[in-house]
Amino acid sequence: MDQNLGQGYMAYTRKIPFDNCVHDAYMDILKTKIIITCRDIRHIILRAKIFVNYSTLYDVRRLSLPRLSSMLPSPTYHWRFITISANALSAFLPGQSLPRGYVDQLQLFYTVFKFQKLRFRSIEDLNPNGSNNKLFGNLVKSDGFTVDFLFYTRKTQTKDSTLMNSDLLLDDFDLEEINADYLPIAIDPGRKSVFTAVTGSDSREVKR
Repeated sequence: MDQNLGQGYMAYTRKIPFDNCVHDAYMDILKTKIIITCRDIRHIILRAKIFVNYSTLYDVRRLSLPRLSSMLPSPTYHWRFITISANALSAFLPGQSLPRGYVDQLQLFYTVFKFQKLRFRSIEDLNPNGSNNKLFGNLVKSDGFTVDFLFYTRKTQTKDSTLMNSDLLLDDFDLEEINADYLPIAIDPGRKSVFTAVTGSDSREVKR
């Protein structure tokens, strides 16, 4: 990735409905495999949690010990996503050989999924050529109903690097400039929501 996108590249995901991004030839078998896997993972985690809780309760009757944390997540019937790499995708498809290397793995994903829905007109847009702005991570997550595609993109370059390196100090402002251009407004610490402060009863000046 460093050779094509440079250092400091960023990852992001795109979510698409499953039925809109999978080719018809692979739709049924891939959805079935994903749903079965998601269901089995959910059942394994739920049963493991129940077993751990039962064992803890049984031991506490003999010796009460402090319990600071849980080994497994809280039991839930929430439908889980699974991560699908090129190896897992090839295992889901009968007769599909295991792809080797980035280009072969990309070809497998491009064969199964409709990258046109993600505004890539051809696979050439994703083949590494040293000048790419985006590259596919050869990884998706799905629950059988939606698909999250992992992409990497070049880090945005600031037009004026001096703005990023500016270090303003209190001595950089004088009292006249502060009175003319700035209006400090104090708020309660810990506030996370957007607020609106109104100053002046006549002009209804609004500061956000």
